[in-house]
Amino acid sequence: PYVALRMTTGPTNACVNFHCDGPCATHTTQIALNDPTEYDGGRLCFFVHDKLHVQERPKGSVVEHPSQVLHGVTALTRGTRRSLFVVDRMNGLGEGGVVEVKMAQIDHFIAQQAERRFL
Repeated sequence: PYVALRMTTGPTNACVNFHCDGPCATHTTQIALNDPTEYDGGRLCFFVHDKLHVQERPKGSVVEHPSQVLHGVTALTRGTRRSLFVVDRMNGLGEGGVVEVKMAQIDHFIAQQAERRFL
């Protein structure tokens, strides 16, 4: 599997258009790393059985879906949305915008999360 931290800071005024994951994918798992009160927009939506479903994603929640499910994300208009993704390596995550993260950045991120817990 391929594990990636996706962090988006708004306002982006852009969305992730509805799509199905790549033909090599079997499923996608994402874990919400922050509370949705920290951002506006950025809502995960699924279109299943001719109905739109907006998925609630409280901090720490896990959402898993098969690759053939049509899904997208609404525009992030405020704050920062953080998610951890686990996907099949062949599926990818839109590598055009993927940034390689150094260990020092990971340590900094973890320290920030720990500090927030004590505030």
